[in-house]
Amino acid sequence: MDDRKDVFNQLVEWWLFDAYSLRDKMVFWVKQKNGNTNRLEDSWSNSIYVAADNKSDLKSILSVIVAK
Repeated sequence: MDDRKDVFNQLVEWWLFDAYSLRDKMVFWVKQKNGNTNRLEDSWSNSIYVAADNKSDLKSILSVIVAK
């Protein structure tokens, strides 16, 4: 349990000052309380959610996406 507390305290003392996507990853720049900066990367794939009242509208959108 003490290990979890140490990890939590470390995360709380970091400040996120930049985040952006780079190919198939998300890049996060964080600054620690002591002034050190760290670059963190994590796998990422974007998602798009679409809703419509009419099913034919969704099929129309899907056909455009698949065509590209």
